This record gives sequence, structure tokens and C-alpha cells, in this order.
Amino acid sequence: LHILMGKDDICRPRNSTSQIYYFEVSLPLVRKCLLEGLQSNLAKQLDAPSNGDDEEECTSILPLLRRFAVPGICLALCRDPQLQGKAFQIFEGLVGAFSDEFLPLLTDDKGALIALFDMMSASSKTEGSSSGKQMRRRITQILGDLTERGLLGPAVEKLKLRDQAIASLSDSFLVDEDFEEEDEEGDEYHLYDPKAFSMLCLDSLVSVLSAPLITSSRKEKEKWTYLKSVRDTTLRMSPAEAKKLSSTIGKKLSNMVLEHFMEHTNEDEHPQDVSHQKAADDAPEVVILCALASSVEALPDLCSNGGLEALSIVAADGEISAITALHEVCKEDSS
Repeated sequence: LHILMGKDDICRPRNSTSQIYYFEVSLPLVRKCLLEGLQSNLAKQLDAPSNGDDEEECTSILPLLRRFAVPGICLALCRDPQLQGKAFQIFEGLVGAFSDEFLPLLTDDKGALIALFDMMSASSKTEGSSSGKQMRRRITQILGDLTERGLLGPAVEKLKLRDQAIASLSDSFLVDEDFEEEDEEGDEYHLYDPKAFSMLCLDSLVSVLSAPLITSSRKEKEKWTYLKSVRDTTLRMSPAEAKKLSSTIGKKLSNMVLEHFMEHTNEDEHPQDVSHQKAADDAPEVVILCALASSVEALPDLCSNGGLEALSIVAADGEISAITALHEVCKEDSS
């Protein structure tokens, strides 16, 4: 697989006619067979501890996996629709088994993160596809794991993938998931709750928007606005970014804040319904909503998408950024 990754590989025929057959038929078929063999052997190796074998035997393959950059190769092969399913299964299996080893490596691999964001966006636009749903959930969980480790935002900033990350996470957040159907047995991600899924998307988005700026250019620094949010949190956005986010995800953000308020209102009566929820002033939807409300460019769109009601609820808890936003709205329209 490592040898066959590029179009300039040593197996490529010189004849142009033969090259067409090679790239359209032979190469995908050989790659598929190699992926199947890799998956079969990895499964045996990773199942060794559960079968009573020495756990060291399972981890002994790590040097080989690193040497041949197997996770990165699998993500690169995911760009081929014919190989995507098998390649992604291997990738997620490796990340699940060796998360401490391979998750940090993703933050230095621009191609790997691009592949994840591309697949997230593509799966978000594939309505009704079971495989698309499953892939979107798994990628969301992987990005959520990177966020929890404090790695996603800095990596996106370092590799200059901010635009792609924001677009992919926003697309995925806006998908109305249907979680009624059951997935395959043994699914370790358990993203069957649409609220938990949306929260992961927003947590990752907050990580990207709050990442420290890496530049020494004065012109680049002046391009950004630092928007105050809850608990002295600051999100960095350009005016265009803030306006676009308020017009695309503003309505769903506002609805989530309203739902969050209703759940906390009924907490004493139904405590089990909010066990997975964060405190209201710590929730990512509140963080992003208040940051957008601090933007002069974003506030009008936010208010037209139900943001005024949501901001009123947050302001009632004494949140300064929400109170300031309401004050700005009242100056424009006292009604």
C-alpha cells in the first residue's frame, strides 16, 4: 500500500493506454485486496488479548504501524469511493485500539485532517445513507477526542485548516440526525443522542475558534475580532466568519439554548433527562451564541433567527455579553 500510494509508483506502466486500465481497474483492485489482508491480520493481532494471548503481542505491531504510517495511508485511501469503507474501518480500529499513540499524530498530518474534514462534509450532505451517518458519527467522536485532549484547535491553526474545519463542523452540526435505527452491535461511540452529537460538533468548533493565533504579521492580526463570551471566554472570528455563522447555525444555536433552559427548568422533576448536559453557562451553544452576539456584523442575523429570545434567557442569569448585546439591540429598535 505504501508503494502504491502515488501516481508515480514503480508499478505504473509506461504505455498511456495501459495506464488507463491500471489506474481505473488494476490499482483499485490490488489496493482493495491489500486492505482486506491488512484488516484481517490486524483483527487477529488486536484480538490477541481477548483470546488470552500476551498483551505485548498486540502492541508489538505499533512500530510497524508507525513506520509505514498506516493510519495516514488509510485516510488517504478514503478519498477513493471504492476503498473508503474498508480503509476507514481499519483507521477507526487503529485509533480505537491505540488512541494515545495515533490521535496526537493526526495533529501533525495535514493530509489526515483534510481527509477527516472532507469526509465529514461529504457525509453531512448524504441524506438517508446509513453508512454516511455512521461515518459522520465516528469522525465527530474522533474530533471530539482531539478537542478533549486540547489538540484540535492548535492543530487546525498550525496547519492552516481553519476555513475547512469551520465549514465541516458547521455542516455536521446542522444535520438533523435520525437516531432511531440501531447500528451494528458493539459500536463503541454511542452517539445515538442527537444532543450529544451536536454538543461534540460545537465543542470542536469552540476549540477551533478559540485557538491562539499563530502569526507575526500585523496585517493578519488586524483581520480578526476577539469576541467576548461567557466566563471571560474569547472566540476569534473575522467579521465575515461571524456573519456567516450567525446566518447558518444561529437558528439552531438559539433553539438549543431555549431547549437547554427548559430542561434545567424541569431538572427537579426529570433529573435523568439532563444528566448528560453541561451547566447552562458552560455549554458550547451558549459560548458561541454570546460570542456572535458580541459581533456588530453578526447580531442582526442572530436576532432574526431567534437569537433575541435565547439571549434574553442567558442575560437573565447575569451574563454580561448577553446583556450588552440586548442593550445594542434596544438602541437600534426600542420595541
